[in-house]
Amino acid sequence: MNGLVEFVKARLDDDELVAQAARLASAAPWRLTSEHGFDGAEPVEYKVLRDNDGLSIADDRTNLTAEDLTHIAHHEPARALAEIEAKRRLIIELDSYGGPETTDAYYVVLRHLATVYADHPDYQDDWRLW
Repeated sequence: MNGLVEFVKARLDDDELVAQAARLASAAPWRLTSEHGFDGAEPVEYKVLRDNDGLSIADDRTNLTAEDLTHIAHHEPARALAEIEAKRRLIIELDSYGGPETTDAYYVVLRHLATVYADHPDYQDDWRLW
């Protein structure tokens, strides 16, 4: 496996730390709202990403677009943590079938999971499937 299992688990740990930090910084779930204000004397409508307590996280008056904010809201910390847990459970389930030495499917699934992290310095090109 050339460290593939360890690589994927380490990246999931990294992702969890980032999502946990974001979750601790603001109350989930995040939501995107439309608000009205003024740009100088001109009335404007803008998008604001708010946490569950109503605190502003970001808005499209900065360099973020409404599409950026929609994407961020869609991948808020609770969802990211759920995806991490699902991937960990998938690995555990595959382990229950005998692990990487007994099935090619285990190796293929891990290679797919690892591809998301292809830009990481520890990623090995021989893991790439496409």
